[in-house]
Amino acid sequence: MATTFSRSVSLLACGALALTLAACSSPAPEENESAACDAYTAFVTTVDDARASLSASSTIEEINVARDDVRGSYEKLQEALVEVNKDRDSALESAWADFDKAVTNIDPNMTIPDAVASLQEEVAGIETAKQGLDKSLACS
Repeated sequence: MATTFSRSVSLLACGALALTLAACSSPAPEENESAACDAYTAFVTTVDDARASLSASSTIEEINVARDDVRGSYEKLQEALVEVNKDRDSALESAWADFDKAVTNIDPNMTIPDAVASLQEEVAGIETAKQGLDKSLACS
């Protein structure tokens, strides 16, 4: 019985460690945006290469290769954009949660002007997160 308990505790500890390591290894939003910019550049290059390689003398095999190359870079771009959108959505979700918590915790004895003033930081956080959703990738 003690051995079963010990194994269970060990498995739980290993699981917790794995989750911690996974959380620590997730890329930062800036890294995700940079990866999306790189994927976009690769996609544009692949499309340009396909356009340049296709001509009236192209074989069906060459046309299929061009299509497959564009498909591969398109799929990588889509994956990168999903991560950027997740980051921006996460920022908005966090800003909303902060605002909601701040409103919930307003002291009922505060005056309305004081209560409104106490929420300015949270409202600004929502605005910043919303702008992140609105903006296009700033690739340099």
